[in-house]
Amino acid sequence: MTWFVYILVCRGNRLYTGVTTDIERRYVQHLNGKGARYTRAFPPERILIRWLCNDQRVALRVEYAIKQLTTAQKWALVAESSSLGEELRCIDGIWTEVKLKELKV
Repeated sequence: MTWFVYILVCRGNRLYTGVTTDIERRYVQHLNGKGARYTRAFPPERILIRWLCNDQRVALRVEYAIKQLTTAQKWALVAESSSLGEELRCIDGIWTEVKLKELKV
């Protein structure tokens, strides 16, 4: 199964981060008020970015890491999208978990 992390631009230029296996279906749910409580309060205006992830575990870790960032840091991540700390890397558009032993060259 393919997992994605996505960021939506919502009303008031707010950002929402989520995970899903079907971005289009999930976006329609957000638009119809069936998504997260946040997107019911601040309806989405567009999908800002989507990233493919190696698996569900990586997708959930990436989502959590992004949610810890400030709004400015999220915009910078969208512009650069290369890493979230030492272990989470976006390589060729796919988020992956890099084991610490793999980092030591």
